[in-house]
Amino acid sequence: MWGMKMKAKIYFVVFILVGVIIGCTKKNSATAMDDTLYIVDTYQILLLCEPGTAETEYIELLAKLKGNGGEVKAVIERFNEIGESIEIKNAVGVAYIRLREYDKAQGILETALGEAQTEEQQACILTNLAAINSLTGFHEEAYDFLVLAEQKKIDNPIKQLVLESNLPRAGLEQSDSIVRDIAEVKTLLKKERQLLGSNQFIGIYNYTTLGLACFEDDQYKKSKEYMNMAIELNEALYQYKFVAAERYRMLAEINMNYKDDVKKAFECINNAIERLEGWEEQEHPDLIQLYLSRGRMYYAMDQEKEAMKDCEIALARCKPMHDLTANSYLNIGWLDYEKRRDIPAAENLMKAYYIWNELEITEFQDLIRETLETIYHRSEKSDVISFEEWFQDLLNEVKQDFL
Repeated sequence: MWGMKMKAKIYFVVFILVGVIIGCTKKNSATAMDDTLYIVDTYQILLLCEPGTAETEYIELLAKLKGNGGEVKAVIERFNEIGESIEIKNAVGVAYIRLREYDKAQGILETALGEAQTEEQQACILTNLAAINSLTGFHEEAYDFLVLAEQKKIDNPIKQLVLESNLPRAGLEQSDSIVRDIAEVKTLLKKERQLLGSNQFIGIYNYTTLGLACFEDDQYKKSKEYMNMAIELNEALYQYKFVAAERYRMLAEINMNYKDDVKKAFECINNAIERLEGWEEQEHPDLIQLYLSRGRMYYAMDQEKEAMKDCEIALARCKPMHDLTANSYLNIGWLDYEKRRDIPAAENLMKAYYIWNELEITEFQDLIRETLETIYHRSEKSDVISFEEWFQDLLNEVKQDFL
């Protein structure tokens, strides 16, 4: 997890800085190549299978997977109408990854992997399963999937380079040599230029990895440089809003680690929100995450009212039983707790506890329980009933809000 070097506040949820950086070292005047079979996502480049049946419509639908949530949902509906081939199942799995519905994506992709008939299909599906594992925090498992994918024999040199490029990014989570990683990524960037004549969408991804690696190696200026070049390359070649927004969010997180760049950090996160607001569906997790990220930034700067406002915006857009909903309740509850607004703090923290308990997510449960115990001891209830009784009463009360 990338922590706040400038200032840290314990317990408020710090979101993991993830994403991809895109760019090149010189102004890129090349024409963008057809990237229909590839989607630059947060951790990996997602892979679509080569077309089989219904080739024309299949390709047209794949292109729409880079659209907003509404467009992606329409693609799923159409794919469900036209068939259940391996390439279509893989594409539907990718669509659900784009919607951040990981359980659905995983189920479909695992089925497709069991039915895959070619190594190219297997490599695509394994890559996409790796993305799900990365996005849900299982980085070692993701790396293992990517190793298997890279071992498959594929005739397409572009797709092969993608497979090679996905590995270093996943490996950063457990790397023992950042210097080696940086050198490897630079080699991959050179390969892309040799193959395509310039850095294109793979360069978007590899400059991302390079930017992340440089930050881990305390090469702050280089990290920012690669991040900015990444944004510029996307604007020059693709203009993908979701790609730009995530990169601005990452640049905001990097700037927040350095006191002199806090103003730039807020400019970046505001730019990220502006890219998605009005284009993406309001309830899309990527947009909600941006508001939670900005809320965390406001919190770090002791701007409690602004932090609360962003968390409440996020909460209003969340589905009732979702990880982001619990995150929102936790952040709001913690803000209340710090201001000694104990009644709403207890209710919001318990709502987060209840949702995560239902989702079988345990990461913050001990923290919430400890905080609730503190609230209990500074209340009159501590003289009347035990903490366990108070805790269970509050949990039962909160449950009613979700029935």
